[in-house]
Amino acid sequence: DQFASVIAHEIAHLSQRHFSRRVEFAKTQQPLALAGLLAGLVLIATTGSDMGLAALTATQAATQDAALRYSRGNEQEADRIGMQTLALSGRNPAATPAMFEQMLRAARYASSNRIPEFLRTHPLSESRISDTKNRLLQYPPRQSKPSLDFHLMKAKVQVDLAESPETAVAQFKSQEASEQIFPEAHEYGLALALSAAGRFDEARTIMESLLQNRPSSQTYLMSLVDIAVHQRDTSWVLGSLEKATKLNPGNKALTLAYARALMTNQQAHIAEAVLEPLARDVKNDPLLWYWLAEIQGLSGNIQGLHQARGEYFLLHGIADESEKQFRYALQLARNDFVESSKIEERLKAVYAFRDRLEEL
Repeated sequence: DQFASVIAHEIAHLSQRHFSRRVEFAKTQQPLALAGLLAGLVLIATTGSDMGLAALTATQAATQDAALRYSRGNEQEADRIGMQTLALSGRNPAATPAMFEQMLRAARYASSNRIPEFLRTHPLSESRISDTKNRLLQYPPRQSKPSLDFHLMKAKVQVDLAESPETAVAQFKSQEASEQIFPEAHEYGLALALSAAGRFDEARTIMESLLQNRPSSQTYLMSLVDIAVHQRDTSWVLGSLEKATKLNPGNKALTLAYARALMTNQQAHIAEAVLEPLARDVKNDPLLWYWLAEIQGLSGNIQGLHQARGEYFLLHGIADESEKQFRYALQLARNDFVESSKIEERLKAVYAFRDRLEEL
């Protein structure tokens, strides 16, 4: 819930258009600041006294004060809207002040914490904690519920941020699983650490045990796929993946994992047939187009490879490279009226995108 409170706060900044409003605010303030600076320079040039310097200093201070007050106002609004979002989503709004208290404890001895509060755009202080606690009174009490998925992802992040895979293995082995809120999340973290350290057989044993106890877990299944891909032998997970994708049609993560496993198992043509419908249905996911291009290259579909790369570069805003890839595909499809017509339509989309960029 504390993690969700941070996400809700940032979503509030977006929903209240704080970034665009800040740009507009800066535009309105700029002429006033320039006028003040010009007046100060004129005083310096004409009087030769400290009056001009004082005017310059006062103008800069006023401009900075206005910007800080505006930014702090945005933060207060994001706190308020964020707590509303948290409550409406069924989570515990008390997590917001609890999160601020934890951040304050963590930052208490940081050098940046010595900056006076009135100079901060993001004041992290007792006053902000008190403000969110006062807002909490308008919401009914709600208890936070432990989440297995959260602790699984927390374990994954711990492995990713460890100094080395072996360090992560040592950290998880030094902790007793029975002392954790969710012992299986601890086992999952250990398996990930072992896999990262190249100890795939040990990781596979633990992960298969976890999946056996929770057969519907996509997290465990896809982690097994990662282990199999690293071992260059995915034959033993293909059956489970095929079954899972049939039970969850259109599931992007599972379909991509299945396609990668097929590709690793020298079945690129089947992998292409699995992934292409999803990429064309979702359309705006560059990761799907990237892997589709890789698979089509292995399957020998060079025209499809260039088309997939064209979509990939277009989604990344690289119009020139996108046009180049679509033109390669068009040359290969020149004897196929239907396919060449489709590619020409995608080239028009590239041109339209480039025109929009030029207008900006």
